Amino acid sequence: MGLNKNFSIEWLLQYPDKNWNFFYIKSNINTKKNFNLSLIKNYPQFKWNTYNNTSIKNNLYEPNYKDYDIRFYYQYHDEEHDFKFISKSSKFDIDWIKQLPDKDWDFKNISQNPNFDIEWVKLYPDKEWDFKNISSSPNFKIEWVKLYPDKEWDFKNISSSPNFKIE
Repeated sequence: MGLNKNFSIEWLLQYPDKNWNFFYIKSNINTKKNFNLSLIKNYPQFKWNTYNNTSIKNNLYEPNYKDYDIRFYYQYHDEEHDFKFISKSSKFDIDWIKQLPDKDWDFKNISQNPNFDIEWVKLYPDKEWDFKNISSSPNFKIEWVKLYPDKEWDFKNISSSPNFKIE
């Protein structure tokens, strides 16, 4: 059933007591597009981590990390979480790193966050920041180049930034 191209998550809700194959359901394109943390949170009665997929990490696909909230980690801390993708969350907050410094954070991904702040680089100067992506930040300020003149800035993006002005 899970491979049926017309499969809908509503079927699970309508027949929760049936023996569903969650591996196939998660692989189904209709479910894959819509599979996100809210399904795991809202429907804990389902065995999302079956058929050798034993962690939340394996239950999520990259696009579904965009709304990841760190509270989910604390709720399911026994599970394996993919911090490379969590680093891409639009809800990312630098405090997450302070709370979980031993995790495998991806600073290149964090560099692309729309809420990026240069203070993050100051807090973690030895991390692998992506200054080309930082150059495209909606928060970009020319002062950042002055703070880090030896970094690989993308001057094409900087020159097209609405915040770019030479004084």
